[in-house]
Amino acid sequence: MSLSQHDAENILFIKTAQQLNYRTFIQYSTYNQRSQLNLKQYLNHLAYRFHKEIRTQKKQARALLNVSKMVPIFMDLTLILCPLLSQRAPIQYYINMAQVVAASSQRNETCIHFKNNTTLVVPIPLHQFVSQWKDAHMLSTLIIN
Repeated sequence: MSLSQHDAENILFIKTAQQLNYRTFIQYSTYNQRSQLNLKQYLNHLAYRFHKEIRTQKKQARALLNVSKMVPIFMDLTLILCPLLSQRAPIQYYINMAQVVAASSQRNETCIHFKNNTTLVVPIPLHQFVSQWKDAHMLSTLIIN
């Protein structure tokens, strides 16, 4: 799978597949892609493109944010991936918080609005999403400074 850094910076979200013919669904700002790599393999491949290592990034984020679960992964200012559900969830979402422009509540779900008018509905409460969003932006601020 070939992935340029420009493509990686345009990722909106990554989620595990709901179908059997592919494992991972990646939504970019202008198109989507399906991958045979599982989510962990895809994240490792993505980190490799940025000359990073997932475990190191998570360890650094845990230390800076003082959190132990749902740790954001900082790749670049334009790519900060946040898990929204636990690893045990049947469908996992990693959102690029650098591309999020707004979020709204819809009953027990959250509508996440990205650049280019793309919307994703996730089964988590709004306050949980906002907490993750704040953590991601705090992490980027702490790493840059």
